Amino acid sequence: MKKLSKLFFIFSLVILGSFSEVSASNAEKEATKETRTLSNAEIKQLKNRVEEIQNLDKSELSWKERREIKKELKEIKKTLDLDSRISISVGALIIIVLLLIIIL
Repeated sequence: MKKLSKLFFIFSLVILGSFSEVSASNAEKEATKETRTLSNAEIKQLKNRVEEIQNLDKSELSWKERREIKKELKEIKKTLDLDSRISISVGALIIIVLLLIIIL
């Protein structure tokens, strides 16, 4: 019985340590994340720029210019995705799962 209690204690410490590490990394991500919302004019401007890049003849460009265009498209995608993203913290997710288990 002592072995089982020691095993349970070690297992619970490992689980608690992993949750605190995950929540710390989420806090860092949330601190660096932009919280501003884009206006309709800014969204339209970004979409027009994407269409311009798609209509561009890429065969005439050098590899450096292509790389810059790829970086620009990635940045545009990232800024447009910020508005539609919903994030849930790990702690809130655990609480929701525990409540569902208790209720059912």
